[in-house]
Amino acid sequence: MVLAAVLLLAGAVLLSAGAEVAVRSAGRVALSLGISAFVIGAVLFGIDLEGLGTTVLAASRGATALAAGEAFGTVLFVTSFAFGIALLVAGEPVPSPSAAMVVAPSLPLAGAGMALYDGSVARLEGGILLAMYAAYVTVVIGESRALRARAGQVEREAAEVGGSRRRVAWLLAGGMAGLAGGAWLLVEGGVRLLERTGLRAGFVGAGILAVLSGLDEVLLEVLPVRRGRPELATGNLMGTVAAFPSAVLGIAALVTPIASDSAANSSFVAGTALYALIASAFLLRGKAGTLLGVVLVLAYPSWLLLTGT
Repeated sequence: MVLAAVLLLAGAVLLSAGAEVAVRSAGRVALSLGISAFVIGAVLFGIDLEGLGTTVLAASRGATALAAGEAFGTVLFVTSFAFGIALLVAGEPVPSPSAAMVVAPSLPLAGAGMALYDGSVARLEGGILLAMYAAYVTVVIGESRALRARAGQVEREAAEVGGSRRRVAWLLAGGMAGLAGGAWLLVEGGVRLLERTGLRAGFVGAGILAVLSGLDEVLLEVLPVRRGRPELATGNLMGTVAAFPSAVLGIAALVTPIASDSAANSSFVAGTALYALIASAFLLRGKAGTLLGVVLVLAYPSWLLLTGT
């Protein structure tokens, strides 16, 4: 148990650091090659490299329920705790993004739900989920305010990476190595935890791996609303809801067909329900406030308690 905890914590730290360096360096390389920040933002919109790396590595090791839990648990964590905290510290209601941005994640969510109907996601279904994410990105490009904000963020982060192209290339390689090493440690810790406890793989993926790999999501929600840039927070929220059940799960399924379990499925249902609650508030009231934040924050420990026992 002690070794599992050490692996999980070390993996989370290395994963976060590696992903941060990799994203900034990749942005610098792409911009230097003439790829626009708008295109980079569209590709990365909602995709968190820490979660993607952990999900794909877990699937490649055959721990597919762990991978499903990581993907769905990230959505649950962001829609509940991360966005809930952002609403509580915002100081004023967070305005709704456009109706198209609010509704668009329902397409990949519906696709993931249909793919999970039999408890598994085959390679063909993984490809279809990726196509659904591409359709979502098309909608995002058409509604470009949030994407312009993401593109601006990519440019600022890339500008912070100084030095020659060789140095940037080494930073990118080091960041990717850190990302892979952190994901390996995190998955190894999760597997060891499963071997020593009676916890279900989907619960470990959703309740532990998703939290450790997605802690930065809290900052990605809180900081923009505190700095008067709520479109960044809501863009990250909706992008995550769309990307993880489609693009991230789809890539993992292409590596190894996914067999989910009841805990992972329950995290998917819970995350979808919270998205529906947030979307209803945005569409009906045009904003989300403190009361919704309280409900969202309380929803996460409630899910942990109900599913972990």
